[in-house]
Amino acid sequence: MQRSKWFAFVLGLSTLLAAQSAQAQLDNVKRVGGATTTGKFKSMSKDGVVIFANSLDNDVPANEIVSITYASEPADVRTAQLALRNGRFNDAKETLSEVVMDNLPRDEIKHEVAYALAVCDANLAMTGEVSVDDALKSMLGFVGAYRDSYHFYEACELLGDLSVRKGDFTNAKKYYGQLNSAPWADYRMKAGVLAGRAAQAQNDHAGAIRAFEYVLKQSSDTPEGKRATLAATLGKAVSLTESNPAQAATAIDVVQKVINDAAPEETDLHARAYNALGKCYLTTGNDQEALMAFLHVDVVFNSNPDEHAEALSNLATVWGKVGKADRAREAAAMLKEYYPNSKWAQR
Repeated sequence: MQRSKWFAFVLGLSTLLAAQSAQAQLDNVKRVGGATTTGKFKSMSKDGVVIFANSLDNDVPANEIVSITYASEPADVRTAQLALRNGRFNDAKETLSEVVMDNLPRDEIKHEVAYALAVCDANLAMTGEVSVDDALKSMLGFVGAYRDSYHFYEACELLGDLSVRKGDFTNAKKYYGQLNSAPWADYRMKAGVLAGRAAQAQNDHAGAIRAFEYVLKQSSDTPEGKRATLAATLGKAVSLTESNPAQAATAIDVVQKVINDAAPEETDLHARAYNALGKCYLTTGNDQEALMAFLHVDVVFNSNPDEHAEALSNLATVWGKVGKADRAREAAAMLKEYYPNSKWAQR
């Protein structure tokens, strides 16, 4: 009896190990919502990837892909990808910089490493740790080398962001406009939001309002579509207030609703909303409420460098207005320490 039990245990363990070994030879696509598509990577395009599984070709749209883990992907590449997804761009870049591209076993993995390096440079350029020109060169190099990457639309968005950072609004419009060619309504809505923000950066609030209103006429039930609707609602309220300060009181109600409706994990949207709320309160002369709004960004929603820098810049002013000169100096010092190359630190 003992011998038969031992045999059954060994047989079960062997089956489990064989299954795990087979699984390790497959590619895994993590999708929005938590589902995973597992199989053999077959091809990619701007619009997605094809995974062969269960004797069928499975199309996975680019707007549903969170990440892809490839069979035979080196451990250091996986470590760097995790750091990248967690916003640790310096750590990711340091690890990836030691990867020898010619030693990577698959072209798909080389493609992911090239994109990850370009993403690191783009994000580090936003805080002044990498020059914008170098980041543009890196991302343009990626797009030129991998024209059919499923990262194409994300790359165009980052190229637009870098162009806005540089003050090159002509190219920003061109890059953001590429999202309009995507086959998904939520990406086209995002294109409108990005165009509106670029117009705001030029103080073209009439143009921004038109862009945001275009988004609000569209509809999409996807998380990205809902995010775009909230972002456009927020953007329009900001531009209306900038165009006519008398609209600030109305805008406060709109911004509060955006904050209430946004999911807690939408940290960038919350940061933008609380900064907008703070500016609206300043316009109405309510310094105390403005202070609380900017503190929300500093303490809770501080993962977006530009939004955090803006909040610190405003806190350096508002703390002084409410008689807290020491806190004002502290905010100003934090701004210069964390974001010395930010436009907000230059003001």
